[in-house]
Amino acid sequence: MKIKWNEPYGFWYTKKVLDDVHTAYRQCKGVYIIWVHNGPVVYVGSGDIDRLWDHLDESWIPNYQNLVANYAIINGNDPDIWRGIERYLAEELSPKEGKEHPEDVDTINVNLPDNFSY
Repeated sequence: MKIKWNEPYGFWYTKKVLDDVHTAYRQCKGVYIIWVHNGPVVYVGSGDIDRLWDHLDESWIPNYQNLVANYAIINGNDPDIWRGIERYLAEELSPKEGKEHPEDVDTINVNLPDNFSY
């Protein structure tokens, strides 16, 4: 499945940019990735995009530096779609944190953000 990552000119977001620019998307549903720039994937999640901000404020964040994030809004009301995408991202990217991901849904393969490196 091809999804559209919210990429500013093909890049990713720092928490400050998300805070300054993207608050309007916080009530949308979708998937997101948090990773260390040029380093490991730290977390993947799905559901309310607002959770991305919550996860950027988690207590484990000080253990990582240069965090960046990206998200894709997934239209529709079927949580199995974004949960299936989360499952794929977790299996593909092996995040360092948040080891519990949906196992009761089919994996939905998607494209990763452009210029994504980990």
